[in-house]
Amino acid sequence: MQSTSAGEDVAVAFYVKDPDSTTRETCETFWMTDRASWVVQGKRGGVEVSRQLVGLAEDETFCEVSERTVNTFVVAFVKERYGLDLGQAALRAQTNSSGETRETFWATDRASWVVQGKRGGVEVSRQLVGLAEDETFCEVSERTVNTFVIAYVKERYGADLSEAAPGTA
Repeated sequence: MQSTSAGEDVAVAFYVKDPDSTTRETCETFWMTDRASWVVQGKRGGVEVSRQLVGLAEDETFCEVSERTVNTFVVAFVKERYGLDLGQAALRAQTNSSGETRETFWATDRASWVVQGKRGGVEVSRQLVGLAEDETFCEVSERTVNTFVIAYVKERYGADLSEAAPGTA
């Protein structure tokens, strides 16, 4: 696992949000950082979810993000990084998946994903637009995101990105 630092010297830039949201405030959002990682903003998870996560460390947190937001992120990421437009492709049937690392995307049984990653600091929270009381955020490495995207695209769209280097598909 490539870990990310929870230090405060980071800048974030908006990437995608929940496509059903009418505002950028208080909604599920993916933010790109200037240090090869991603900040994921979503609903704060509860104790029952935390018991199911593998190795949730003191400096880690998790949040839940809807399937539609994750799909919007994956479509944008694949188009930007691999040059492949998934926008018109049909999604395959959803199946549950799990991971072994501490930075993980976990599928739920309610059309959403739980994202586990490093707990973000005050400096990052100041840069996020409209972080609500019931929301939290975590930082996930570029490597973990890319691994997740490759698996997600293969499972949901039937396309194999594992042999393609970003920018070459």
